[in-house]
Amino acid sequence: MQRAQTLEHDPLVRITDEILKHDRFNFAMLRYVEKVIAWRRQLGVFNRVGTSLGLHVSHYVIYFHFANRAGLVEHGATFSRILEICEQRQQCGARAVRTVLSVLRVMGYLRQERSPSDGRVQVYAPTDKLTREVVEGFALSLSVLDDLEPGGNYEDRVRKDAAFLTDIVTHSGGAVVVDGIEIVEPFPDINAIITKAGGFPTSISIAAAQIRNIDCPSARSIAKEFRISQSQVRSVIDELEKRALVVRSENGAIVDASPLVYLHRMLVARELALHVKHTLKLETFPV
Repeated sequence: MQRAQTLEHDPLVRITDEILKHDRFNFAMLRYVEKVIAWRRQLGVFNRVGTSLGLHVSHYVIYFHFANRAGLVEHGATFSRILEICEQRQQCGARAVRTVLSVLRVMGYLRQERSPSDGRVQVYAPTDKLTREVVEGFALSLSVLDDLEPGGNYEDRVRKDAAFLTDIVTHSGGAVVVDGIEIVEPFPDINAIITKAGGFPTSISIAAAQIRNIDCPSARSIAKEFRISQSQVRSVIDELEKRALVVRSENGAIVDASPLVYLHRMLVARELALHVKHTLKLETFPV
């Protein structure tokens, strides 16, 4: 895997900008965050361990599993293959990878099996439980494209068309794993937030309140909604303030989260740009 280019010369920048400028993007963004919050609420205790590293490892397993089926790689998701990517992307080392894989197995998201082509090789494979969540994640992301340009039926297709799901996983996954395209890494402030336990559900809840122009939820309500601890939520909010992504009043209430909303908008648009360019094979958006 090669290291991604600098953001200045990144191949996704132009399409990301086109998506951000779309006259329906604000509407689509609001619908997206509401759907994502509902989805993460259903994940329950996974939100405690569902840090970006856990999600990265899950995505790597999914990619190699589908790429093996498609004949693009041999064996699938071996430990050494996953570790190599994590080290190249400076995400973690061997101990952390083993821990994440073990936790995901205990939670029923991964299983370990022998490679069909070589019984000496142990590989990790997604369970049906993980595959369902992967489908849901891609469906929610692609639903934004449906809101921007109705008619593609991308959300429905990813839920019902196994071949389309394979295309998404192998093409967009290959762009990340093989070509080194980065989604969240070019934005270190938000990357640091969603790396923390409870970071994503906390930050997206605060961003959603800002978008809807309502009071930000309390740490207690966020913790209860996503089944994470109040201390985790408070730690995330402290980090948000430290990085100037939110502003708090003297009594600790969040009164502005505009910088946080900006970064979440960038991440959504950038992920969509990845699908537009590498899955749908379009050079511009809208077409």
